[in-house]
Amino acid sequence: MLPDKFNRTVDLIQIAASGTCEYKCSYCSVNRIQPPQRLFPTEHILRFLRVMAALGLKRVRFLGGGEPLERVDILELLTGVSSIKNLYIESLSTNGKRLPECARFIKELGVRKIYVHIPALDKGLFKSITGVDGLDSAIAGLDAAVASGIHTSVKMPLVPGVNYGEIEKIVDFAVQREVDVLLVDAMSIPSKERITFEEIIAKLDGKRHNLEKPEGEALMKEACRIEGAKTHLRIITSEMKRTCGECNRLWLSANGILSMCNGLVTDLDLNSILDEDPTDNELAQWGVKIALSKPMHEKAYCHKPKKTREQTSAPRVNN
Repeated sequence: MLPDKFNRTVDLIQIAASGTCEYKCSYCSVNRIQPPQRLFPTEHILRFLRVMAALGLKRVRFLGGGEPLERVDILELLTGVSSIKNLYIESLSTNGKRLPECARFIKELGVRKIYVHIPALDKGLFKSITGVDGLDSAIAGLDAAVASGIHTSVKMPLVPGVNYGEIEKIVDFAVQREVDVLLVDAMSIPSKERITFEEIIAKLDGKRHNLEKPEGEALMKEACRIEGAKTHLRIITSEMKRTCGECNRLWLSANGILSMCNGLVTDLDLNSILDEDPTDNELAQWGVKIALSKPMHEKAYCHKPKKTREQTSAPRVNN
C-alpha cells in the first residue's frame, strides 16, 4: 500500500504517452502548446512504474495529453507495463485511428478497457469539433476493438452549446454495437450553457431507453444500465466534482513531469531524477516521498479546469 500523509491510498497513475494529437479540439490544451521536445523515455517510465508498483501502485490509465497511439514505441511501452508485477493497464483512450492494426495486440497485453473518442455522429459536426474528417476511422477503430474482445466504450465529450443534440444518437449507437458510453463534460470551456446530469437523464430515461441504477447505489455515483441492452452509461458533468479526500492518483505528462494534484500546481520533473540513474532503493525513497507530497485542499477538485497557485511545486526531496 502506498499511503499519503492524509491516509489516502495512491494506487493509480494517469499517463500522457505522446503529447501530440492530429485532432484540434477546442477544449483540449494539447494543440495550444508546443509538442514536448523530449518524450519521457520508455525505459524511464517502466523503471519508475516498476518501483512504484513494488510500493503499492496498482493501475495505469493512458489518456489525455495527446493521442497515445501516436507514440512511436507505444506497443513497446504497453508491453513493458503489462509485464510489471502487481500492475495492470486499466484503460487506454484513443481517437481510434490505429486500432484496426493494433487492437488485438492491445487486448493480448491485458489492457482492460478501450475508450474511443467520438464527439458526434454527424460527419460535419465531428469535423467542426475535432478539425479532422475522422468519423469513419473512429468508428472503424471502435469496431476493431470490439472484434478483438476488449471491453470497449464510446467516449463523448460534451461541448457546451455544440453537440448536446448528439447525446441520444451516441447512446443509440452504443446500444447497437453493444458497447458502453461515457459522457464527459468538456469542463475546460467556460460556459453558462453547460448541461446537467439531470438534463441528460431527462433526454434518455423513459424515452429512447429505460435506465436502471445498480441495486442499493445512487445513480450519480455509478454507471447506470440500459434496460434490455448490454450497454452501461456513465455521466461526468461539472457538478459531479470529486473532492480531494477521494483522490488516489498521480499524473505523468508526456515529457516526464509528475503531478501529485490536478487542481493545484505540484509538479516534479522526473527527468532530473532518473537522468542521475538512482539506485532502486533511492528511487523507492522518492516514490514514498512523492505520495507523501500529495496535497489536500478543500477547494481543489480533480476535475477543476484551471490550476491555481495556492501551493507551489513540490519541493525536491533529498535522499
